[in-house]
Amino acid sequence: KYLVFESLSNYKNDQKSLKTLKKTLKFGSNDHSDLLETESVSIFKELIKALDKVLELNPEDRYALSIKGYILYLLQIYEDAVEVFDKILEFNPNDGYVLFMKGLALDSLEMNKEAIDTFDNVLKLDLDDEGSLLYKGLSSDSLGKYEEAIEIFNKILELNSDNGYVLVLKGNLLHLLEKYEEAIETFNKGNTRICKRNHFLSSALFPGARGTSPDT
Repeated sequence: KYLVFESLSNYKNDQKSLKTLKKTLKFGSNDHSDLLETESVSIFKELIKALDKVLELNPEDRYALSIKGYILYLLQIYEDAVEVFDKILEFNPNDGYVLFMKGLALDSLEMNKEAIDTFDNVLKLDLDDEGSLLYKGLSSDSLGKYEEAIEIFNKILELNSDNGYVLVLKGNLLHLLEKYEEAIETFNKGNTRICKRNHFLSSALFPGARGTSPDT
């Protein structure tokens, strides 16, 4: 995503870039502009109508409810999505996927405390769920709980020390806590790992481009 590079290049001089980076990290949650074109919205609404017919026959059809909740989430109708996810959780309170999606919807509604509680329920099922840890950390950040967020990001880094994006987020929190030297070191580590990862992906996808001059 080009938004990542925009964030990294402007980071030291522009704190707005952190919002851009966080939005990029939440791809699959908050950034669905490409899906919200008129044609796509019409298709999604038709799908919801079809799912509602299925649910008239069987209100407890978990598969239909899951799809409906996800579509509502994509359409950014978050409150309705939460209601659908809650309906599924009545039948199966330990459905990790539905709990995670509910947490994302709550996070999108800026209901950060409720989102954290929901991600905690996922983590009770799987202590090492990186997605739930990431969004719990971001919600803690939004609440101004920087030390707690850093602890959560450290847990992710224990699981995956190459996660450059989390290092960048941690670096920003250290900066807010005025731990400037540690912040710069952490940010630089994150930036390096992101660049290495993207170079690897570029080389793997376009092997003929290795060593090619940008002007050729």
